[in-house]
Amino acid sequence: MKSIAHRARGLSRLARAAWNGLPVLIALMAMAATLLIGRALRVREQAETKKTVTLVAQNVKSRILAGIKTRILPLERMATRWSIREEPHELEWESDANLFYSAYTAYDSIQCVDPSYNVRWAVPLRRDWTAYSNNLVRRESAQTTFEEARKH
Repeated sequence: MKSIAHRARGLSRLARAAWNGLPVLIALMAMAATLLIGRALRVREQAETKKTVTLVAQNVKSRILAGIKTRILPLERMATRWSIREEPHELEWESDANLFYSAYTAYDSIQCVDPSYNVRWAVPLRRDWTAYSNNLVRRESAQTTFEEARKH
């Protein structure tokens, strides 16, 4: 009987030892779950941030394009009208350019340029332009712009 009682005490100690490790196991599982949930939330937040940045960038892009189109469209119409005529008259061209320039003051000037890129007329005509060449292609700052425009 002694051996049975001894064995029963030994088994109860083993059972208690297994139960003593249970809180540690639960704590480790809770920590792992917390880390996994935190990681999932961080990934979700990064995806939401990326989506928000993309939407804001698209909004800014569309606003910029809309602003450019509102300024370019009247210039394109003016250029089309004058390209249909054989030779623009300076007074008529300056009248059109002055009307456009007064409506869109963000422009530095509006210039009439012939096919070889020589400036024929400009509104407003400024005195500080005498330092520049009348041929726009010879101006280094304008060369890359004209090369890009020709491609399109």
